Amino acid sequence: MSNKTRHGLWLVAGVYLAYNGISLFVNVMKEKPDNYMMFSAAGVLFVLFGAYIAVQGIKGLRKKQDSTESQPEKEETEVQEIEKKEEKESRDGE
Repeated sequence: MSNKTRHGLWLVAGVYLAYNGISLFVNVMKEKPDNYMMFSAAGVLFVLFGAYIAVQGIKGLRKKQDSTESQPEKEETEVQEIEKKEEKESRDGE
């Protein structure tokens, strides 16, 4: 599995967890069961953990995207270095 796919799955999983946490919290507040404080805390924890995972997925996707954008610059520099070496070798050969 590539890093891009992995970070995309982290993003989806984080959003899903946050959504479930919000749904749990809303349902608990509507119904008010006997142990609603415990369910409310669980919903908040789901939201926080899901948000954290989603943010990490976004950071990973951006990091991968940034490194991809800087890659052509590195390749251009390598090409220029090779051309300089070839030019120097051709001068030395003459």
